Amino acid sequence: MKDDARFPGLRFDLLGPLSVRSSGKTVDLGAPRQRALLALLLIHVGNVVSLPTIIKAIWGSSPPSQVTGTLQAYVSRLRKLLARHDRSIRLVHHLQGYLLEADARLVDAAVFEVKVRECRELIKAGDLDAARSTAGAALELWKGTPLGELYGYEFAVAEADRLEHVRLRALEVWAQASLGLGAYEEVTVRLGEELRRNPGLERLGGQLMTAQYHSGQSAEALLTYERMRHAVAEDLGADLSRELQALHGKILRQELPAAPVPEPADRTTPAPALPTPAPPASASAPAPVPPEAEKPEPPDSPPPGDRLVGRQAEMKRLQQLLAGARGGQGHVVLVYGEQGIGKTRLLQQAERCLATTEFRLARSYCVGTLPDPGYWTWEHIVRQLELTGGAGEAAAVDVVAQADWLPEQHLTHQMRICQAVLAAAERTPVVLLLEDLHLAQAPVLEVLQLLVKQIGRARVLVLATLRDHELAKDPAVRRAVGRILQEGNSSMLRLEGLAEEQSRELIASASGAAPSPGKAQQLQRASGGNPFLLLSAVCAQSAGERPSVPFEVREVLHERLSECSPDTLEVLTLCAVMGMDVHRPLLADLLSTLGLPQTLIDDAVQTGLLRHDRAAEGRLSFAHGLTRDFLLDATQPVTRARWHHRVATILALRSRPGDDAAEIRRHCLAAARLLGARAGVRPLLTLADREQARFSHTAALHWLEAAASVVAALPGDEPTSAVELQLRKRMMWLQALMEGYGSARVEAILWHAQKLERAFDGTQPTGLLHAQAMRAITAGQYPEAAEIGGLLYELADHGGGPEARSAACYVGGVTLYVSGRLDESLTALAEGVGIIDTLLESPRVPLRPSALLRDQRIDYRAYLALGHCLNGDRVQTRRYRSELLHLTQSDRYDRPWDRAFARYVDALIAVTEYDVRGAWLAGRAGLDLAARCQLPFWHRMLAIPLGWAEVHQGMHEQGLARMRKALQDAVRHRTVLRRTLHLGLLADALHRTGAHDEARSTSATAVKEIEERGEYFCYRPQWPFARLLQELGTGTAAAQRLDHEPR
Repeated sequence: MKDDARFPGLRFDLLGPLSVRSSGKTVDLGAPRQRALLALLLIHVGNVVSLPTIIKAIWGSSPPSQVTGTLQAYVSRLRKLLARHDRSIRLVHHLQGYLLEADARLVDAAVFEVKVRECRELIKAGDLDAARSTAGAALELWKGTPLGELYGYEFAVAEADRLEHVRLRALEVWAQASLGLGAYEEVTVRLGEELRRNPGLERLGGQLMTAQYHSGQSAEALLTYERMRHAVAEDLGADLSRELQALHGKILRQELPAAPVPEPADRTTPAPALPTPAPPASASAPAPVPPEAEKPEPPDSPPPGDRLVGRQAEMKRLQQLLAGARGGQGHVVLVYGEQGIGKTRLLQQAERCLATTEFRLARSYCVGTLPDPGYWTWEHIVRQLELTGGAGEAAAVDVVAQADWLPEQHLTHQMRICQAVLAAAERTPVVLLLEDLHLAQAPVLEVLQLLVKQIGRARVLVLATLRDHELAKDPAVRRAVGRILQEGNSSMLRLEGLAEEQSRELIASASGAAPSPGKAQQLQRASGGNPFLLLSAVCAQSAGERPSVPFEVREVLHERLSECSPDTLEVLTLCAVMGMDVHRPLLADLLSTLGLPQTLIDDAVQTGLLRHDRAAEGRLSFAHGLTRDFLLDATQPVTRARWHHRVATILALRSRPGDDAAEIRRHCLAAARLLGARAGVRPLLTLADREQARFSHTAALHWLEAAASVVAALPGDEPTSAVELQLRKRMMWLQALMEGYGSARVEAILWHAQKLERAFDGTQPTGLLHAQAMRAITAGQYPEAAEIGGLLYELADHGGGPEARSAACYVGGVTLYVSGRLDESLTALAEGVGIIDTLLESPRVPLRPSALLRDQRIDYRAYLALGHCLNGDRVQTRRYRSELLHLTQSDRYDRPWDRAFARYVDALIAVTEYDVRGAWLAGRAGLDLAARCQLPFWHRMLAIPLGWAEVHQGMHEQGLARMRKALQDAVRHRTVLRRTLHLGLLADALHRTGAHDEARSTSATAVKEIEERGEYFCYRPQWPFARLLQELGTGTAAAQRLDHEPR
């Protein structure tokens, strides 16, 4: 239902969800029962609704005890709401109930029923055109199921059913009139949709079959009958009516007579004279111009520097059309584009070009607030053409009387306007300038549709401007534009944004100086080449304003955005947060998480502020950067931060291996600035967790590094430092799992973490002390490791708790093991394994993050198994070896690094037992696991026993090559741990192949490094190379150690 200027204030819509509008904006109606009360009063507008009726309708048969007070509260709120928007509407109390005093023409359902009654009277009178038009107008008011959101109230359901029957009667009248006028195709389309929804409507079905038959679709008509027959039989167990059966028989026999098709009216001659309202006292006097329609005339000449830039092609096209119009080739040009793109400026330039020609120019524009029927736009043009006789009759008509005209009178007046324009064109060529066609009311568009059909051989050129985004909001205007463009003498002239070079020229013309390339590029991105936005930004900068959205641009954008629904505005704001360019599938995923429909994306595009990117499918872009800046400025900072966090979360969910972290990092940083570091980096940590669960450790480190870069960009307060410390620790432990504690990257991360811990929290250094000790052990710096072990013992005695004691036992046990003091080592390790087992079994003891990555039960049992093996205790060796394999081989065990360690220990024990097959199986399984789970440290470690086994199985070249490469990689990654052991195994393998000189040299190197670092565990006789070191060693040190070591 269109707003009527005669009835300012509220409009009530019942034909669809209950809606109340004031000046085009939706009014909030409050609680559901308050909405239901208003709906009940609107259904009975102008009539008293009794209190019992209201109470039963709203609360049912069992109302609460205080129902009267609640009803009075609802009435009071409705009165305030109505008075706030329209004081002419009153909610009055009577003794027996309440009465809503309002003009029934404000309620769309009442208007709908009036129109349906009118069309039924017109069809009875045989006026097919008027009946069809009136019925079509009534049906256009229908927006869906009446009062659809009030389906829980019986009165609303009953009213919806009643109005649905009225709608079907209107549809029957429309179809009957359309059939009489020969509009078979329209009837086929419209009734076809209706019958698909409800195939049991026999009267409409008969009309559809008739239309299909006369459209040459006899087979479709018969199929329609069969579908109806089947539906009625299924639902009612009955047969179709005799009338429909008779129609079916006539179609089968091809006996249905053709309906007469009326002759089209001759549009080149005036319409026949009809009784028209009496003209005013002076027919030649101009009709009154509405105050809001007053508009200054354009200047005769352009002001200095006001050149038309970048529109040469468009001006050339207009000049060609002007030449054609001069020769009698009339044309209608619709100049369209977004607001501020230069449509009016183009028309002004065309107007100046016409100043010295024979063309007569008339200018007018459309105003959306004119009283119905709104012919002022065309009457203003006719007055400018300064005609006599018919012009006065067409231009000066009583506006009030027009409101009561019949359709025939409207058509007559429209034809007179067209004839006035054609008469003027016979004397001299005519150019008509119509601005803001998107605001045109139906009569203005109808006149233009008539005119375009009649000027094909007339000296008339019509230039009309309209905003492209406005077309999407008004289906009536869009349909009218489509009909106009169907004519051969009409065309569209679209104005796009200026190219960067053209924008640079416009800036120079306005400011008097050429901009720098950087400034020109910045302004081009901000304005999208829109001249209005571009010049506004230039003027704002010239005035010394801070970089922001200029005032006049803010006002224009505020006005445009005020027309959007709250959901559409939310989508635009979300897009602004996402960036200048928006990936549509990502936006769709975001809307799904918010529970918003995907259609809102199209609604946002229809505003014209967001566009489909022609260069990239599936990508949307803001038309101008200033629009995005305005949306961001208008959003609360915390709201923006939450949007950034949500975008980052969805990006993380959609991320695939190899994706760039920059976009997620950008949104995380924006979120973290207000929501804090912990919340900001959560999406990146989610990605790191996902990759680590897949054992893609390199990718996990990539996301952790991105998170660390976000935290590093934030102010270094205490909460931020705490988050950064946790990140650095996790990065260090993960890097150590991959490359060992001796790598340079682990050392750098460890140094950074220690620095943070000293500055932030020095109360719980157990984790970093443990890591520092492991780095020293891996680098062969055992005295330093022993010193750190002492600090851990001291920490355990002064509040460090069982974790510190466990770490001290492990560091001490490993350093003692390496030095060959096995009995002391096994004592320390046995104490530690008892502590760590108790810790892990107790749910009340929280674990540090390191415990989540490494299972210290495995670390302890690995060295206990090796220590007892080298000490000759086969029983304890089998025990810890069995426990080690049992813990790590469980299907639920998800730490492949620990499983690789267990395989390594199993392979070494097999080596001490000369179990070549066992060493090969354990080494092969561990090597495959390390490769699959991106564990290069353990890949190097396991390559040694596997290569030794391959040599002893006769694969000499393969085994030796594998062992040499592993030793070289260990040197490159600064891994000294177990190097002497591995050199001894290589010497034994070389000796096995007969390379005695190289075996002697390798064993000499092993002995030298054993002595330098005190790694005397290598001299234990269980190693296959022990006697080789004694036999081939270059000094007596090895023999002495072997002779004096306890067995």
